[in-house]
Amino acid sequence: MRTPRATRRRVWLSVAAFVSMMATQIQAAPLPGFALVSQTQHFSFYSRDPRLKIDAGKAERYLCEISALLGQPLDGRTEFIRFAEQSGDRLHSALPNHPHEIVHIVAFRLGLPGDFFQEGLAVALGDHGKVGGMAATQVAKTALAHRDPMTVVTSFRDVDATAAYAVAGAFVEHLIHTRGVAKIAQFFRACPDGPGQRDAAFARVFGRSLDAELADWTATL
Repeated sequence: MRTPRATRRRVWLSVAAFVSMMATQIQAAPLPGFALVSQTQHFSFYSRDPRLKIDAGKAERYLCEISALLGQPLDGRTEFIRFAEQSGDRLHSALPNHPHEIVHIVAFRLGLPGDFFQEGLAVALGDHGKVGGMAATQVAKTALAHRDPMTVVTSFRDVDATAAYAVAGAFVEHLIHTRGVAKIAQFFRACPDGPGQRDAAFARVFGRSLDAELADWTATL
């Protein structure tokens, strides 16, 4: 049974509010056992083990770079939780610097076109268009040999993760190369209330339907 549009809109607004709250906390209480080990203008870095490497300056510079690229101002500080391995449900990383997640900090402030485009932008920019060390386009070609690309858009979390992230990353990378980053940012901003606005916003910003763009792009793989 499909969820009513009004309910979906409330859910996405709640997600947006949660992300905004997390992204603007200043010296909020860390997770149990974690201590503040470093701080920059836009990050508070926490870790259990002070010996774990944290590239605070690199993370800060990359966040500012993405902010400028997408034309989205920043405010407050985001908690960067440094784990020894991937764990937990907050903005966290098992890496000293995590560009993919840093892109999300900016992208969620831009707009809410849905998981496909949020993750696609993070793969295209933060992961340099790669999934599992392979070019997203290459992985997407195999993934779409037996999948409808629109199904990946609408049911992103129900699709095999490697396939979903590759298709999303390759498609957003295609849009960046053919239309430019400014258009991507414009599209995100046209979806302030969630993915229910996605299709109309895409047609308005890019001048054609999402279905048509996906079909033409898939044919080039």
